[in-house]
Amino acid sequence: MAFIADRPRCLLDRAYAVLEAFDAEHADLTLLGLVARTGLPKTTVHRTAKKMLELGWLEHHEGRYGIGTRLFERAMLTSGRFALRDAALPILQEISASTHETTNLAVLEGDEVLYLEKLVGRRPVASPSRVGGRMPALCTALGKILTAFSAPEVGEQLIESGLAARTPNTLTSPSVQRRELARVRGEGIGFDREETVTGVRCVAAPVLATDGTCVAAVSITASADRLVFAQMVPAVRYAAQQVSHAVTRHHAAAGS
Repeated sequence: MAFIADRPRCLLDRAYAVLEAFDAEHADLTLLGLVARTGLPKTTVHRTAKKMLELGWLEHHEGRYGIGTRLFERAMLTSGRFALRDAALPILQEISASTHETTNLAVLEGDEVLYLEKLVGRRPVASPSRVGGRMPALCTALGKILTAFSAPEVGEQLIESGLAARTPNTLTSPSVQRRELARVRGEGIGFDREETVTGVRCVAAPVLATDGTCVAAVSITASADRLVFAQMVPAVRYAAQQVSHAVTRHHAAAGS
């Protein structure tokens, strides 16, 4: 009986390790790629991947594995965040259409930004962000907003954990990060000055609940030669305010 009780946990651990092998830079992997990123034996990965393919948790095309649609279907059942995304979508579409730039919606997950939506504008930029993807919080405009409007200990924990430089502009000094978060709290605007990707800028603002809690952040992303912060700040403020109103209306309707 002990073996039967232990086996599901072991299988789940292996499946979890396989899923964790995928990220924004590794959206699809060969079998050897999965072996390298999980650290599991090749035979174990092959057996686990085969079962995950049967369950629809993985897909396999031309020798490469990717996340399966079955997991996406299950993710759609996380009503809270998708309700937030649905409330924000029309406003993101409006801002993307008016600016021709990329708009994003995100929440904070640990020390990372989790993207709930990304609408690529008519003038796309090369960026590793994607729906369902994650980025380090303290180097993104979205992450600065979400961190600055969280409890003080959240920011301190992120700062103490350290941030690896992604570009020459990434703010890695703890004292500079603290000043930046203080500025974001005071101004209500977050900037990414080519700190995540060289040649790409971003400006973000908070989505606030009726009690003033920051429940998400919205941003506009563009190439550094196009994004003039002074011009985009009013647009992203407007977007954040409209999404805040939409979230409030949604919650009111849900409670009635």
